[in-house]
Amino acid sequence: MPSLAVLYDPESGQWQRFDKLVEEIEVHALDKVIPTIDYLNKRVEEEELYAAGFISYEAAAAFDEALQTRNQDDFPLLRFGLFASLEFMQRLAVKPPGRVFRKDRKNPRRHCPWRNLPGQPDLSAVR
Repeated sequence: MPSLAVLYDPESGQWQRFDKLVEEIEVHALDKVIPTIDYLNKRVEEEELYAAGFISYEAAAAFDEALQTRNQDDFPLLRFGLFASLEFMQRLAVKPPGRVFRKDRKNPRRHCPWRNLPGQPDLSAVR
């Protein structure tokens, strides 16, 4: 895991920059998912750390045995970083590319205009 993480919070409309990585945690066993979440919560509450990461879809059976998924041994069920610092930002400090390149057999340098994916923040004003 990188030493920092940047996530977008659509409810607040802000970017969150997690920095100063203290510990990274990765889980591959279903029986470790819930104890690891408890561990993360304890560290966040007791040490005033910030957690950023993900719980994969394949971890569903850890919460309810009726929810069965395909076993993906090489992909983590849970991966989080515990960080000492959190900064809220209105904008990212980098500008996204103005054009997105895609492969075209006739013209490999053909490009199309930048488009936001549905449900994603509008990055056109980022400078």
